[in-house]
Amino acid sequence: MTNSDPNRYDPTGEAAIWDKAAELVMALQNPELSTDWNTALEQAARVLSNESRGVRQEEGGMYYRSITGSNYRPKPN
Repeated sequence: MTNSDPNRYDPTGEAAIWDKAAELVMALQNPELSTDWNTALEQAARVLSNESRGVRQEEGGMYYRSITGSNYRPKPN
């Protein structure tokens, strides 16, 4: 899916930081490590990725769009 505004659901860049952390942890996997270590690294990366998803789904995110299809933009505090 192509989005003309890549930061639409991540205006502060916080989700991008969680994604980058997940990528870094996944890059630590190594065939020379035991399966247990590689599994632990994969699970840790998944947790970080889930945090990113949570940021994008918070107020103003994907799950806050109105049913009419128009974008929900919360009022600034």
